[in-house]
Amino acid sequence: MSERNRYFRKFPLTEYNGSPSINIVKRVALNENVRNFITAFYTHTMPTDEKFENVAYDYYGDVDLDWLIYHANDIIDPYFQSPLSYENFNNFIESKYGSIRNAKRKTIHYKNNYENSDEILTVSAYVNKPAQEKKYWQPVLNQTGIGGYERSEQEFIVSTNKIETFDLVSSNGSFIKNEIIERSDDSLSFAEVASANDTNIIIQHVRGDFSANANYTITGEESGATATVNASSFQLIQNVIPEGEFSYYSPVSFFDYEEELNEQRREIYLVDASYSQNLNEQLEQLLE
Repeated sequence: MSERNRYFRKFPLTEYNGSPSINIVKRVALNENVRNFITAFYTHTMPTDEKFENVAYDYYGDVDLDWLIYHANDIIDPYFQSPLSYENFNNFIESKYGSIRNAKRKTIHYKNNYENSDEILTVSAYVNKPAQEKKYWQPVLNQTGIGGYERSEQEFIVSTNKIETFDLVSSNGSFIKNEIIERSDDSLSFAEVASANDTNIIIQHVRGDFSANANYTITGEESGATATVNASSFQLIQNVIPEGEFSYYSPVSFFDYEEELNEQRREIYLVDASYSQNLNEQLEQLLE
């Protein structure tokens, strides 16, 4: 029996629109009881390919106690809320975003990149920083006071880095909103389409350089559309991230975002095994 079926078989049936249906509302009362055991929670990181039923067998000695993991972690549908294996994750990405490459090149937002920095500033170096940059640093304390400054762990997030526009001299096909365009003469310069028509395009999530002294060609990765850019028409509409603060941010791709969500699903709570029998009895009482 699949883990979803084994889980839901514990719930009573009710009638809905003339048909028998599983009454999952009953889970609410049990969740409150599970929360009463918060001091008996342990954390567990699920390795790749480990399933909830395996965790239940290894920890509780009974695969049918996987329901206890679901309730402890507010998991409603184990099938869709389980961490994906490497292969299944890649298949999911390709299905949702068209390709892994596309998911890695498309940007969801820009985020303070403190996690990638171990730099420590001296007190004098911090004092000499421009005022607008000081929010990205926090003091490191020692026995005598402030010993220096490290990157602040505040989650600064912005929608994009910059917004630019330019006119098109000629075009072949129509660009699609949010697709990636790339300079044909510079594969390191790519961006996403914010809006476009036959004569003008606005881009965001800009990597590389789209300004130039001479006209060049751009290509849309999804639409296959091509166009010749009027180099003299280039305009910077807005530096969303101020120019002096670019180094404090890194783009977060859709691949990064989905990968982080998947990794978070590996971090679960387990109720102490000594309470499993007590909670199992409560489940039977609540679902009578």
